[in-house]
Amino acid sequence: MRYFIEVISINYAETLSLFREKVMKKIIVLMLIIVFVVFSVACEVAEEPTEDGYVNEENDYEDETEEPDDYEYEEYVYEDVYEDDPVIEIIHEPVIRDFYETLEFLPGFAVYYFDRLQAIWDEDDGEMWGVPLHAPLIIFCRDTNIAVASHPDEYGEFEEMYIDGTTVYVGEFSRTEISNLGLFVSMRNWDGQTGIFMSLHFMESPLTVAFQEFGYRGIQDSSIINTMVIIHYSVHAIQLDLIGVVGALTPTGGGREIMVSYMLEINALVSALVSENDADRLVAIRDALSIREARRDEFRTGANENELIVIEGAMPTYTELHLMWDRDEIVEILRQVPDMFLQMETRLQVAISYGYNAGVMYGMFLDDAGVDWRYGIRKNTDLGLLLKEALGITELLPLDEIDLERYRYSEIVAAVHG
Repeated sequence: MRYFIEVISINYAETLSLFREKVMKKIIVLMLIIVFVVFSVACEVAEEPTEDGYVNEENDYEDETEEPDDYEYEEYVYEDVYEDDPVIEIIHEPVIRDFYETLEFLPGFAVYYFDRLQAIWDEDDGEMWGVPLHAPLIIFCRDTNIAVASHPDEYGEFEEMYIDGTTVYVGEFSRTEISNLGLFVSMRNWDGQTGIFMSLHFMESPLTVAFQEFGYRGIQDSSIINTMVIIHYSVHAIQLDLIGVVGALTPTGGGREIMVSYMLEINALVSALVSENDADRLVAIRDALSIREARRDEFRTGANENELIVIEGAMPTYTELHLMWDRDEIVEILRQVPDMFLQMETRLQVAISYGYNAGVMYGMFLDDAGVDWRYGIRKNTDLGLLLKEALGITELLPLDEIDLERYRYSEIVAAVHG
């Protein structure tokens, strides 16, 4: 507008000439900009011909989309790797994949676990806790938002696919949904059921995640760890209906002295577990219960310990071990626990691992004593008291009457107090 005001006093011919000159300059500049934009868009389209790999509102994947030149599909064909061995040693190597690589890799990866867990859950058939453990399993990739589910989603947005005879459901989560799922493992509603959401990042390198060296007793096979984690969470998925609660508070207080007490009790339980005669086993169990009693009297931790033992140890951890291993194998796994505890540096690590491992061993001793404890369990059930009554132990000992060196007392104190 200001341009026309400036030229209004010039004669018509001059005005028209000047107008044409400036307009042509603007048109040329505009055309150059349009050519540049079109060229840039064309380059982007050449690199990524479809948005997120989908070409319409129905999420029909465009199979003809060109893949990167250096991408090798056979690198991720898992049915050829796992074969039929349920405990074959596989250490997953995590890699950063783009959208197309994830679509090629993730469904086959998920099917291995879907089939494996389905077989384990079918074999149990609700025997462990009186209800089926068949929870929906969803494996998702945080880098690409792609997810593969064992069950259809509530709104039918995930596409049904068949991989080696197994039906899976493939779709995308929004970035917000992925963020809400957490980094590793979580439980959320999935079409009216409690679903187990496993991060591909976690599943490819579970040994690198915090506390894993403390939580899985020296097991180095990533595929076994993943399977155990899923079993663990399948029990959490039914806990609300069974005992009215899912999570447990960690006992607080006591500082490093309570760490020593937890380790002594665990070592006494392991000593009882590996004992070859009944007399030694009974002595070690009585000592473990005596150490426990002294700690609970001093630090008033009984209620929280009972809940932690039940909710994390005697239910999910006990189940994951017993659905994966026979008794002798479980004993060999638990035999490593005392050395594992000596590596721990904080009270929180010790308290959590105490609950997981003590719950497993108290459950095993109750099994040995013929106590049908699982179907009557509650969140505050005292498994130690049940075991004391089942074995007819009428008197516990003060700490100064127990041979604590039998349970590596000096070694524990040196490790805890540095």
